[in-house]
Formats: sequence, C-alpha cells, structure tokens
Amino acid sequence: SRLSKSHTHAAERTSRRKSRRIDVYTTEQFTGPLPHPAILEKYEHTLPGSADRILGMAEKQATHRRELELKVVRSNIRNEVAGILVTFAITMTSIGGSIWLIAHDKQVAGFLTMISTLLTLVYNFYSKNKTEKESIEKLKKLDTAKSSA
Repeated sequence: SRLSKSHTHAAERTSRRKSRRIDVYTTEQFTGPLPHPAILEKYEHTLPGSADRILGMAEKQATHRRELELKVVRSNIRNEVAGILVTFAITMTSIGGSIWLIAHDKQVAGFLTMISTLLTLVYNFYSKNKTEKESIEKLKKLDTAKSSA
C-alpha cells in the first residue's frame, strides 16, 4: 500500500497550497457617429463597399447637422435684431408720449410714463443678463460632468 500513501501525501500537499485564480476582464467602450472600427471591418468583410457607404452616410449626416445649426444661429440672430428694433420703437414711442404729456401740462403722467419706461428697460436688461449668466453656468456644469464621466 505504498502507492496509496504516495497519492495521499500528494493530495495533502495540493490541499495545503493556496490556489489563486485571476480573472481578467476587459471592456471597451466606443462612442461616436460611426461603429467601432472592428465592427466596421466586419461590415466590410460581410459586404464589400459597405464601410464606404457607412462613412458616406455619416459625412452626409454631419453636413446636414451643420447646415441646421447654421440656420438656427441665423434665425436666433434675426430674432435678436428684431427684438432690439421692436424694443427701440416701443421705448421711443413711450418717451415721445411722455414728452408730449409733459409739454401739455400733464407733468405727473409724463414723468410716471417716462420713469416706468426706463425702469422696464433696466429690468429687462438686468433679467436678460442674469438668465444668460445662468445658462452659461449650466453649460459649464454639463461640460464638467461630461468630461469627468
């Protein structure tokens, strides 16, 4: 039974050793308008020419997006200019009316109209600047959150 002792001794040595298992996991993340290059290569392998078609679609989409963004920017500029012109017209009409009231012996009404017009302008200017600053701060926070993620 010398053989069985040898097997027993080997089994005891194996059980005394600590076995270590190392699991290695890799993850790969890819974001963008195009598929991951490995996937794009599989498309090309499956259907020759498909990678060029996919790239062409992405380029067309990017061009389209830029065109839309340009239209939005131009529209925003046009709206800003229109708002400034309308505000100017209303303000001049109100101040003109105030001057007319003052010239026709209605000083109190004229001064109240002029003061309320000027206070409205100051308030609108202040609130617009505050809103723009808040929007800029929100965008900065979003950019910070995206870059840290």
